[in-house]
Amino acid sequence: MPAATRSFDGAGGRAGPAGPPGGMAALRLAARAARPDDLIDLSRSEPLPVPLPDGCAAAVAAEFARARAYSPAAGLMPTRAAAARRASERTGLAIGPERVAIVAGAMAGLAVALAALLEPGDEVLVPAPYFHSYPGQVALLGGRPRVIDTRRERGELTPAAVEAAVTERTRALLLCNPSNPAGVALDRRQLAAILAALPPRVAVIADEVYCEFLFGDGGHASALAVAAEEDAGREVVALETASKTAAMPGWRVGSAVASDGLAPRLAEAAATLSGAPGTLAQLAWAAWLDDPPAGDRMAPYRPRLREALDALAAGGLEVRPPDGTYYVWATAPREGDGPAIGTAERALELAREAGVLVWPGISFGDRESVRISLSVPRRDLREGLGRLTDSWREVREGDVPISGSRR
Repeated sequence: MPAATRSFDGAGGRAGPAGPPGGMAALRLAARAARPDDLIDLSRSEPLPVPLPDGCAAAVAAEFARARAYSPAAGLMPTRAAAARRASERTGLAIGPERVAIVAGAMAGLAVALAALLEPGDEVLVPAPYFHSYPGQVALLGGRPRVIDTRRERGELTPAAVEAAVTERTRALLLCNPSNPAGVALDRRQLAAILAALPPRVAVIADEVYCEFLFGDGGHASALAVAAEEDAGREVVALETASKTAAMPGWRVGSAVASDGLAPRLAEAAATLSGAPGTLAQLAWAAWLDDPPAGDRMAPYRPRLREALDALAAGGLEVRPPDGTYYVWATAPREGDGPAIGTAERALELAREAGVLVWPGISFGDRESVRISLSVPRRDLREGLGRLTDSWREVREGDVPISGSRR
């Protein structure tokens, strides 16, 4: 088996090691119980808030009675139309509402897409490090996750790695762009090369929820647009969510925009798996899509990123500066049998003894790394990074098991 597709736990290209028992929610509860007074949480997934247009509340109030009725499985037509307009603007394609299904957030959209595309035993290519739920969702929907190790490329998926991973059972590529947790954003040229390495029968499920979060000026390359240029008849689903785009995780609503003919299958799968999102959330999402707030979305993150990169480099951790998202993916290479920074046990120890919680990389398929969120107050970020790097330096140098200071 090519090295590029070998799983991190030696499982022959299957999913890598599991994350903490009970998931990150259980680890967060344990960390807060162990350090109730001054825990700094750098594991957050929510973005910093953005202004909420008055139109969102007005739309919900005007149509409040609609909440009494079920939404169609594909979503309310006004919401589908708003999502289609946004997708058309983002991609330069003429996308109508018939190509849109409104889903209960990106994770539900992923499940619906997998259910619509997979037959039992089909393989799904999952570049690692991956969003923590990907392998589990593929397996739950009857597929076989086939992990592509991108650590040597510092999180960047390459055409050669894709080509080496494809088998006759490959049905889909699950592509997060910009990627969570590594922050790599593939441009149009890179996406085109990756699609060229895939047989046309292989669908692309494009998790594009961080498309608004780019540190550079190049703009986001959508898999829908690149696949249209490819003109191979490839099935594509692109996911977006209010959790990130509108900074409203509590709405639990998002959009799945599909290639021609695929959206009805998404709706059929949603009718079985989850149903449509709540009507009030759909109304708010439509209003937001039609009238998003103006401003530089990344302005608060840029100074945080500079501080984080400086602090982590001074602490001996390796970081590829992210192209997008609001995370930093920090790696602490081990020598021999030295400690791994990215295990659940280490994360809890850091929380308990140093008072800082980071998301352990093992959840994303890499025990040598941790994910650090920039969506926290800057003073918390500075203090938390100081606690992390001080404690990890002591672990690495063998002074004490971990820093015992309670600063």
